[in-house]
Amino acid sequence: MLRAVNAGARGLDKTADASSDRVEASLERQRSSSGGTAEEQAPGIAVFAFNRSEVKNALSRKLVNQLAAGIQQVRHDPDVRTVILKSNAPGVFCAGADLKERKEMTDRENSRQGARKTIQDLCDLPKPVISALDGLALGGGLEIALATDIRVAADTAQMGLVETRLAIIPGGVLGR
Repeated sequence: MLRAVNAGARGLDKTADASSDRVEASLERQRSSSGGTAEEQAPGIAVFAFNRSEVKNALSRKLVNQLAAGIQQVRHDPDVRTVILKSNAPGVFCAGADLKERKEMTDRENSRQGARKTIQDLCDLPKPVISALDGLALGGGLEIALATDIRVAADTAQMGLVETRLAIIPGGVLGR
């Protein structure tokens, strides 16, 4: 779901989940190799890559929890100076909440503030956070981008709050 790529000399801890499948990939760490890869970054930069292309990087509870854990790891890692959020799915940054998952939740589960707290924690991170937007950033995906310090958008980026079409007030950090 979310990959952390090259978070400095120590990197992020790998949190593997044996039950993960293709859609629900775990947060993983990759270190720079001397041969270089397309995703290699300079030391001190943590890259979190959304990796749920089958569902346009929809925000499931698992993805939100992994993002929250990643934020806490980089918050306390002195080797990480900057964080970049990006997508591995072509043409989409994040399409917002996973509505199929949300449909199965009880009212009590829906009212929990996990995503809102994670977005606020991202906003409060004491390190510069950059979002790289290529394609759709809708609903909660746009709110994640708005919580970052710098937003870099490709010509193909499209941003919106689709909740307003349904007469729903967008949640998250819009009031900041």
